[in-house]
Amino acid sequence: MLNPVDDRLFGGFFEKATWNGEIGSDAAISMNTGKVIPEVREYMDWMNIPILRFPGGTAIDYYPWYNLIDSMPGKHSQRPRNLHYKDLNRKDVVNSDGRTGLHEFVALCKELDIAPLFVTNLGDAFYKKIPIEQAAQELGADLVNYCNASDGKWAELRAANGSAEPFNIRYFQIGNETWLFDQFRKNERSTELKDHYAACVLAYAKAMKAADPSIQLIIDGVGEINEEILKSNRDLVSYTTFHSYSPWGISQIKMGDSTVLADSVSAKAVWQGLAAAPKIDEESGLSIIEDWVLDHVEPPLAMTEWNLNCWFQGEAKAARPYNEFLAYGIGAGSYLNAILRVSDKVRIANQSMLVGTGWGITSIRVDTTEQKTATMYPTGMVTGLYSRNHGNQLMKMEVANARFYQQPLTLSGISPSAKVAEQDVVVTADEAAYYVHVVNRSFDEDVALAVVFPERVRGDYTHFLLSDRSKGAMSAYANIETIQLTGASDKTTILVPSKSVSVFVFNK
Repeated sequence: MLNPVDDRLFGGFFEKATWNGEIGSDAAISMNTGKVIPEVREYMDWMNIPILRFPGGTAIDYYPWYNLIDSMPGKHSQRPRNLHYKDLNRKDVVNSDGRTGLHEFVALCKELDIAPLFVTNLGDAFYKKIPIEQAAQELGADLVNYCNASDGKWAELRAANGSAEPFNIRYFQIGNETWLFDQFRKNERSTELKDHYAACVLAYAKAMKAADPSIQLIIDGVGEINEEILKSNRDLVSYTTFHSYSPWGISQIKMGDSTVLADSVSAKAVWQGLAAAPKIDEESGLSIIEDWVLDHVEPPLAMTEWNLNCWFQGEAKAARPYNEFLAYGIGAGSYLNAILRVSDKVRIANQSMLVGTGWGITSIRVDTTEQKTATMYPTGMVTGLYSRNHGNQLMKMEVANARFYQQPLTLSGISPSAKVAEQDVVVTADEAAYYVHVVNRSFDEDVALAVVFPERVRGDYTHFLLSDRSKGAMSAYANIETIQLTGASDKTTILVPSKSVSVFVFNK
């Protein structure tokens, strides 16, 4: 055994999105009934989500938390709809239509036994819209009190809004992607600016922990500033977070220094390129995650946003692969294996974005007209597959006679690799079973793998297979089959279909 594996690695992000017509989590609630769409609830329940982040995203640093509740004294009687604000590019943005408020989010989490993670606005303090101490109280501590206080004015307001019992939210994140705040984005790191940012974070942390000492706070990893914050305030901060997305928009395909015509690139090459997300270790050929925070900040860490975030645009559209959403699911599987490889440091991970209407990143796609039933996308299916089938320990693994391929393409954030493992394997275990997680990057060949265990396993075992070789009701793009098998022993040969993600469960 190498290290524990935290269940919270398979969390989700219930984002209230704001760009290109995507409304995100608001789509979970029916315009017709005002209730959570049954298929959305069903898929969320199936995904076995341990921790769910809400409401933002970039938008949260531009509006206060109380815009997500009704009857806010001195502000509004009903929470705002179609809220406008200025984003970090000073563009006017509409924050969807407000269907999913704080109470709706918490009720859904309670129903599905999910731990809520709430992100709060740090931007108003950083941009000096209001004084730091005022922001820390109104946007931080008051939020904690509204959620968790058992008596007092905030508990009374929460009860008036329909929830007499405290929400008991344990996880709060201070700000979102604060490394993109204006001056940081422009790489301005003056001593004055760094001191101001640290003062903002610490004011929030102290005020929020004073409101409820039992909460766990997450802060962004913003270079050396975090080291100074944590040096003497580790008791305030439970996790430092970073975000990871790959490959982003693909507008051209490069081979070496040359751009190649998209329609001249084989479907196999594009598939196997996407399957090599987010990055490949040069020696082992396996997927890895790299970030400054991983190397410089003391654990425990969090990845409160990650995903295989891909879209083809411009001339590169001609290279969009067959069943592109399954290809993205294979890439997400590669991402999950990389996350498991850093599970000695990372304890929380939230895949973006759980519910949506337009972005390819979506796990559960909702038709805005509600004429079609909601469907699962393979990126969400693979995270649910892992959440439902994993052990609580990462196992040491030795590989022999591995197969590799050369990946020559630059696909935006995915880089060429001289040596990519055709089968990317991670093994986890618990007291009852071994779980062999296999991402098969092979485009057109089923592969037999010999698995040797340190002890004899029972003869019956189960293969959970995500592929498009059969279609089910869950998705138009892929299916998860449950295949019961026999004949397992201390050395077992398993068959892994091409273009697939598998979890084999061997009972001890």
